[in-house]
Amino acid sequence: MKFIGVSRLALLGACITTVIVANAVLPLVAHRQLSSHLGSVDAYQAFVQSVTLVAPPFFFISRILLRGISSRTVCIVGLVGIAIFNFLLFGSQLGWHPVLLRFGLGVLFGMTAPIGQSLLAEAEMRQVERVRQYTLMLNIVALGLAIIPFFGVSILWASGGDPNLLFLALAIASLCIGISCFFWISPQSRVQPIDLRCFSLPKISLITACGDMLVIVFSRTVYAFVLVWLSQLILNLERLQLLSGYFVFSRVVFGFVAIPTLRRLSPNLSWNVVFLLPVLALSVSLLAGDQKILPILLVLVALGAIPEAFTPGQLVSQWSTASGRQFGTIVSMALMMLSLSCGPWLWDAVFNMSQSNLFHLWQLKPSPSISLMIFLLPFCCFPIWPLWKGFMIPPLKA
Repeated sequence: MKFIGVSRLALLGACITTVIVANAVLPLVAHRQLSSHLGSVDAYQAFVQSVTLVAPPFFFISRILLRGISSRTVCIVGLVGIAIFNFLLFGSQLGWHPVLLRFGLGVLFGMTAPIGQSLLAEAEMRQVERVRQYTLMLNIVALGLAIIPFFGVSILWASGGDPNLLFLALAIASLCIGISCFFWISPQSRVQPIDLRCFSLPKISLITACGDMLVIVFSRTVYAFVLVWLSQLILNLERLQLLSGYFVFSRVVFGFVAIPTLRRLSPNLSWNVVFLLPVLALSVSLLAGDQKILPILLVLVALGAIPEAFTPGQLVSQWSTASGRQFGTIVSMALMMLSLSCGPWLWDAVFNMSQSNLFHLWQLKPSPSISLMIFLLPFCCFPIWPLWKGFMIPPLKA
C-alpha cells in the first residue's frame, strides 16, 4: 500500500477495525431475514442494539480495566472471543439466547475495537499527516465495509435467505485476524489510561471537535438507514446485491477523493454537495422506490461519505498528546457505533410518522420522503452548516 502513502500502522488499524465493526454492520443487510428468524422487529432491534449500544461504554471502561496490558494480548483475546460467540450463534441457529450471546460479543467488541486505531494515535507525526493517515485508514475500512455488506447479501442469496451463515463468516474472519495480531502488533505497545487532561481542549479545537462529532453521527446514521431500507425494499436478493454495490462502492470512491475535493470547493458549495444533495437524493429515493433511477440516486446519497472520510481524523488531531488522541479515537468509534443504532431507529421513525397524523388539526400524513427531510434537514442546517463553514473546512485548506 506504499504507492498510495498508507503507513503500516494505518493498514494494521484498518484490518482490525474492519473485522470488528463488521459484527455490527453485517446484521443490517439482513433486517428482514433476521426479524423473521427472531420473531419480530423488536427482537431484531434488541439483537442489533445488544452490540451497538453495549460496546461504546466499554470503549472507555477498557482504558481503565486494561491499562498497561499489552495491546497484542487484548486484540488476540478479544477477537478469538468474538469468534467463539459467533460460532455459538451459528451453531445454535440463533435459537439459544441470541441477545445474551450478542451482549457478550458487544462487551468484547468494546474492549477490543479501539486498539486498531489507537496504534496510529500513539505515533508521533504532524497534525496534517495524522489527518491524512487517519483518512486513508478509514477509507480502507470503508472499502472493507463496502465488500462486507456485498458479501453478506451474497451469502443470503446462496443460502436462500438463511442469515445463520453470516455469523459463521464473522467467526472465521475474527479468528483469522486474531491469530494474525500475534505477528502484527508489537509486544511493547500498551493500552494507555485516559488522562483527565483529555477532557480539556482550546476553544477553537473544542468547537471543531463538536462539529466533527455531529458530522460523524449524521453520516453514519444515513449509511445505516440506507442499508436497512434497501433490505426491506428489495425482496430479490440479486437485485439487493446490485443496489448495495452501487451504494457502498460509491462511498469508497468518494471517500478516497474527499480531502482533494473539499480543498477545491468553497465551504458553501461543499456543504450543498455533501449534505443537502444526499438528503434530497435519499428523500427522492424513498418516493421513487425500486425504479430505474434508484442506482443513480444511491450514488448521489453516497456523496455523504465525503465528510465521514476526514472528520474522524480531524477529531483525533485536536488533541496534542498520545493519550489525548487515544481518547479522541474512542470518542470517534463510540459515535460511529451509536449511529449504527440510529439508522434502524430512523427507519422505524420515518415510516411510523408516515402512517400517523403529524398534525391532528390538519390530519396530515407526510410521505416517508417528507418525514425523512423533517428529521435530517434541520440537523444539516443547524448546527452543522455554521461549524462546517467556520471551523472544519478552513484547516483542510491551510
